[in-house]
Amino acid sequence: MKLAARVTCGMNLSSARRSPVLSFRCSSCGAEHSGVPLVWGPNAPERLRLVPRDEWASRVSISQDDCVIDRETYLVRGCLDLPIRGTNERFRWLVWTVVSTQSHRFTMSPWRRLLRLRHPPYAAVLDTVLPYEPSSAGLAVEIRSAGPGYRPNVAVSDSTHPLAIEQRSGIELERAYELAGRMLHAYQGRGA
Repeated sequence: MKLAARVTCGMNLSSARRSPVLSFRCSSCGAEHSGVPLVWGPNAPERLRLVPRDEWASRVSISQDDCVIDRETYLVRGCLDLPIRGTNERFRWLVWTVVSTQSHRFTMSPWRRLLRLRHPPYAAVLDTVLPYEPSSAGLAVEIRSAGPGYRPNVAVSDSTHPLAIEQRSGIELERAYELAGRMLHAYQGRGA
């Protein structure tokens, strides 16, 4: 199971504000990394690890945007953005969230997408482990529609969690590079 994805994010280099550089010296290994990806997230939810691979065909339905396990656990993939201070860019976590059956149906409905209907915000639980203490898995979040054709936005509900503070206050460019470096090394050799 490929559990990590690295997606490059377009950089707005014509911005009047400070733009991210395209390389950085890694605090983990000391090497210079170029083409810094600012979007990271697992290809599958954590809960999928509990299902034996040979049972996936009968128990799991998964796409890039949603996952259903045993027709009773519903997950939706969304974007948890951390604004990068002093730039027009953001560091984006692609995260999986556990949602209700009704919210899953509404979010994934092709008719609602076609008619460009937005779902009102709804509660969910984060199902992605991110490099934060305390753990991000199990955090209460709110899902907000980003409009047709876009993954929903995810906002952390616990305002005291470090992830919520970074989401609300933004991060320095150096912190974005630190996170990218950590993820780059965490997933090296594992299909990132």
